[in-house]
Amino acid sequence: MILWIWLLLQGSVCSLVFLPNGKQILTSGEEGVVYMWDLGSGTVVREFKGHRGPVSAMCCSSDGSLLATGGSDRTLRLYNLTSNTSSEEGDLPLVVLPVPDCSVLSLQFTHRNSLKTLASLDMNKHKTH
Repeated sequence: MILWIWLLLQGSVCSLVFLPNGKQILTSGEEGVVYMWDLGSGTVVREFKGHRGPVSAMCCSSDGSLLATGGSDRTLRLYNLTSNTSSEEGDLPLVVLPVPDCSVLSLQFTHRNSLKTLASLDMNKHKTH
């Protein structure tokens, strides 16, 4: 209960994902950080930083080993959840992929851990003056 009250008081939550183990959730917001929460204690156990703007999409692989995030900064980031690659700046991504001219709106892993993406076209770049 305390976790949900804290989430509501902190501002907008753009995305929320339950990890397959049922013991943790991931939340993202407008500040560009993804938080991993322990549901038992209600505390943040890991932070995934790097996006420059809202993280509007994220998903976890079915085996719980990978986290994919995407957002308005036109990047897709892939993190390893089974190893601790943290620094003072938070967990470091395995890879950062640019998504030119698009904001990532939705992400999904297939049952074979292949990543699907859905992005929206940034119409501001394609306006004629």
